[in-house]
Amino acid sequence: MLKKCSKCRKALPLRYFYKDKSRKDGLTNYCKLCWTQRCQKYRNENKAKVRKRRQIYYKNHKEIASKQNKAWDKSNPVRRLAIYNRYRAREKAAPGHFTEEDWSKQYKLQNGKCFYCNKIKKLTIDHKVPLSRGGSNCPDNIVLACLSCNCKKNDKTIEEFSYQL
Repeated sequence: MLKKCSKCRKALPLRYFYKDKSRKDGLTNYCKLCWTQRCQKYRNENKAKVRKRRQIYYKNHKEIASKQNKAWDKSNPVRRLAIYNRYRAREKAAPGHFTEEDWSKQYKLQNGKCFYCNKIKKLTIDHKVPLSRGGSNCPDNIVLACLSCNCKKNDKTIEEFSYQL
């Protein structure tokens, strides 16, 4: 069966529409693509209102939201790392950003080993030229290091740190 989208006027299979119990046919008027675009447009035009609504929801549902956030963080560790580092880079006004794919490429390049001690451990992101010293958050400025090496390196460059090893 097909249904016509009110926005783009395309006749599409029913799986291309979100469910809506309030409607007679149980589906939204817009197809999923048009619905998503509509929601994005609303969020962009009403940033303050959306932010306020999210804050109120979080305040009233702290326990549920906290559990959901923790579950998401646990199931998306690499994405979480990328988001956190993007946030840090923005704070330092550092250009560029890397993605999960960049992290995976670096992981394969290093064979899952720490860049500094060459041991297989849980790896973190390290910037060759630290953000605090004007380094970028681009893929070519990141390496993967175990937590102990990353903490020892601190805000040194690779050259400065290699003298200590």
